[in-house]
Amino acid sequence: MLRATLPPATVYHFSALAGIVALAGSGLLLAEEPVIPEGRGSVGDSGKFIPSHPPAPAAKEPDPAERLAELGTSLVGQKLRFGEVEIDRAARTISFPAKINAMEGSIEYALVTSTGKTHESLLVTDALPRDIHLGCLLLGGGAAAKPPAEMRIEVSWQTNGPEKRLPLEDLIVFAKDHPQGGQGGSLAPGAWTYSGSKIDAAGFVASREGSIISLIHDDTALVNNPRPGREDDTLHVPGRRLLPPLGTPVRLTLRPILPKPAEPASTENP
Repeated sequence: MLRATLPPATVYHFSALAGIVALAGSGLLLAEEPVIPEGRGSVGDSGKFIPSHPPAPAAKEPDPAERLAELGTSLVGQKLRFGEVEIDRAARTISFPAKINAMEGSIEYALVTSTGKTHESLLVTDALPRDIHLGCLLLGGGAAAKPPAEMRIEVSWQTNGPEKRLPLEDLIVFAKDHPQGGQGGSLAPGAWTYSGSKIDAAGFVASREGSIISLIHDDTALVNNPRPGREDDTLHVPGRRLLPPLGTPVRLTLRPILPKPAEPASTENP
C-alpha cells in the first residue's frame, strides 16, 4: 500500500490549524472584544449587543397662549379675543368690527353677517354670531338670564378729529309718523333685548341665517328691538344725517345690563 508523504512545512500548517480548532472548541481562544461607541449600547453576559435608547426629550410645559392662538383665540390682560370678537372682562363689553351697509331704503335689521340678509340691514359684519353669543354668555348676558337680558349698543368710528360714538338707536329713524315720533325721528333711547337666537335640528340658527340685531320681531336673531313698531317692516330707515359714508368701517360695542340681585326676604313679623 502506498502512503503519501507530505512535505514538512505542510505538516506544520495542519498541526497549527488543528491546535487552533481545539482551543476554540474548549473556549480558551477568545475573540477580541468589539469596541462599542459610547452611548450606543453594551454587550450582555451572553455576548449579545444591547442597544441603548436615547433619553426622551423633556416634556414641554404647555403654553396656554400658544394653544389659544391655535384655536384663533388670544388672552391679553382682561381682554379675551376669538375670531373678530373681543371681550373686555374689566369693562364688561363685547365688541367687533362692522361697516355701513345702507344709506337709504327700508331696513329690517340693524346688523347681519356678510352672508345674511344684507339687502335690508344698516350694518354688516364678518364676526360670527356664535362668537358674539359666547361673549354674551361669558359676561352673564346670555339668553339663560331671566327675564331676557338687556344690553346697550354703541357704534363708533374714526373721524379726522375725536372718535365718533353714538347709541345704535340714534342711527335709525322712522320712515313715517309713528306713536314713538314723527317721520325722520330716531328710535327711543334705551336698551335692546338679547334673545340669543335658538337651536334647531340643523344647528345654531343665527349662524345659518346671519341675523344678529333685528329691528322687527325675529326669534332667530341674537338681539331684538323691544320698542313699539317692531311688527312693521316698513317703519325703519337709515339715519343719514348722523351716519358716516357708505362702507365706512365702524365698531359695535355691546354692554350687557345684568339684572339686579333679588333683595333678601324680610324676616320681620308684620
